Amino acid sequence: MNRITARDALYHPFLAPNSDQIFGIHSNLDDPAAVEDDELFPHPPGLGVCGQHHHQTKNGDWVVFVGYDEKGEAEWEQIEAGQGQAIGSKPCEFHEGFFYN
Repeated sequence: MNRITARDALYHPFLAPNSDQIFGIHSNLDDPAAVEDDELFPHPPGLGVCGQHHHQTKNGDWVVFVGYDEKGEAEWEQIEAGQGQAIGSKPCEFHEGFFYN
């Protein structure tokens, strides 16, 4: 017998909010109580909205694209543990100025 995951349980119709509770759920993203749990999920480097700007080197280190130098060559910066995590639909701290659809 398979058990339901915690995430699936939260989205089960039994626990689903009614339409009055759904209305305006994204009206104030600065209010933590109004934000869906998926918007608070931290994505590891390489995943999330800016994942295409993350790369793992052959030795297993993670680097992020930070722009182009004066010669037009791509610049990559090595990141430390805890850095480069996109949160929900927002990019990581290195890519906050980038535009994503």
